[in-house]
Amino acid sequence: MNGAMRTGKRTVAGLVLVAALTLGMAAPARAAKLEIVFKDGLWGAGIGALIGVAQVMSYKNPDNEYYRIPNDAAIGAVLGVIFGFVEISGAFASYDREHNQLAIGVPAVRYTHDERGTQVLATLVEARF
Repeated sequence: MNGAMRTGKRTVAGLVLVAALTLGMAAPARAAKLEIVFKDGLWGAGIGALIGVAQVMSYKNPDNEYYRIPNDAAIGAVLGVIFGFVEISGAFASYDREHNQLAIGVPAVRYTHDERGTQVLATLVEARF
């Protein structure tokens, strides 16, 4: 019985190691995409804070208006994260029938040049059935 438990533990440990290595290979791609979302969120927070400062500075008595700075920074961060997710989506409208999901984003623009001239290409719809 002791040998069977040891073999079972080795099998489980081996499966966990294989799963960790397999999932770890996809992690850099996901991390790069999430880095874009994170940076866009930070930019949005910074721009929102600047808008909040501009609002506070526009009042004659700004003492009661300082709450606008963190509020606008939070709104900017949320909008920046939303923009980041739209930015990494890559297509204007993407539908995945398997997961029943529709994503709407900004089209990715590509340029090609050949003997006929320069072409501007944009992915407007992407679907998987």
